[in-house]
Amino acid sequence: MDRALKDREPRFKFSLLGTDWVEWLIIALLCAFAAFGVSLLSGSVLPGVVAGGILLCACSVVVALL
Repeated sequence: MDRALKDREPRFKFSLLGTDWVEWLIIALLCAFAAFGVSLLSGSVLPGVVAGGILLCACSVVVALL
């Protein structure tokens, strides 16, 4: 009965900065390569920066939920 009364941990642990620096290293490399690829294919830096920013936001949400 004591187990049922104890507080349970939340199902999702939300941490905006993440818990592991390796996660952020992978995200940084992913965003950098995506931004470089988009800029190389489009011939302009601005679409690459925009694509890298959107990817950074999406990856940050995924890491925060993990």
